[in-house]
Amino acid sequence: MARILVAEDDDLTRYLLQLTLEQHGHTVDTVSNGREAIQTVIANPPDLIMLDLIMPGLDGMDVIRTVRDVPEYEAIRIIVVTGTATPENFPETTEADLVLHKPIPIDELVEQIEGLL
Repeated sequence: MARILVAEDDDLTRYLLQLTLEQHGHTVDTVSNGREAIQTVIANPPDLIMLDLIMPGLDGMDVIRTVRDVPEYEAIRIIVVTGTATPENFPETTEADLVLHKPIPIDELVEQIEGLL
């Protein structure tokens, strides 16, 4: 299956995403902020990033810009998982492959991930 990076500052949400994805056979790395997300991408590029936009330090928009600016990372899929983002408020979300709004039904999440991979 795929290597997925979950970048989410809420501990419970991050844990539930990790648990769900691992139960579906994926290898999951988790981080709680944008700086850690970029460090993880550099150290071990994932197939897909699940990214919250509002995080401490570097936010999700910074992560999107950084990943999209590096040609070696162009194959990495990015799913923004947010409760607030719209393209009007966060234009960088248009650089993501998909934007999902919280709360996300588990079956829809898994279906969307499988569709991108």
